[in-house]
Amino acid sequence: MAKPSLIGGTRWHAKENGDFVMANKIVAGEMYESITGQLFEIGRQLRQPNGYRFDPVKLQAHLQAAIEGRFADLGEAKVLWTVTSNGRSATQFIEFLTKKGITVGGYAKNIMGQSAFKTTNGLTYRLVAIRGDEFEDDDRTTKNIFKEAKRRGYLIPPAEVAPLLREKFSQEELGYPYVAVFHEPIRGSGGCPGVLGLDR
Repeated sequence: MAKPSLIGGTRWHAKENGDFVMANKIVAGEMYESITGQLFEIGRQLRQPNGYRFDPVKLQAHLQAAIEGRFADLGEAKVLWTVTSNGRSATQFIEFLTKKGITVGGYAKNIMGQSAFKTTNGLTYRLVAIRGDEFEDDDRTTKNIFKEAKRRGYLIPPAEVAPLLREKFSQEELGYPYVAVFHEPIRGSGGCPGVLGLDR
């Protein structure tokens, strides 16, 4: 999960009949390989013997919109939660949450106790989600989730987002039984990298 980033680089240079006209862009190299790989992946999913697990009608509509260059029709990522950092240190977060009757587990305390866990003050994070069921079980790996977040243009949030979310929202208010915050993994005292999560 991360706040949406603004995708730039397109220059509008003319206006015709109320629509913006864009200069053609040459697609080559890594971008060409990435796009064709995505198209092949759609074909692979459609050929699965147990069927296509998403809505084929919506897929068709999205593909047609892309063919016609109507990318805005696909909509922007929906911001689910907004939090603002408050300058609390890891220790202060733990004390504050504990006083509210919220359990901070040993794993979370370990991660938050590392020097890589940084906090800020006055920064606002607009957060979106990638659902776990968007991946097959074998593909639901940290590496693949980070890769998909990058493909969508999401920024990686800092680890402090996890306690900030817990301060502001109950699990019911978050709307999911479990939420993993995909910050840069932090190595705990055991040496294994991990991310912070929120559950009941």
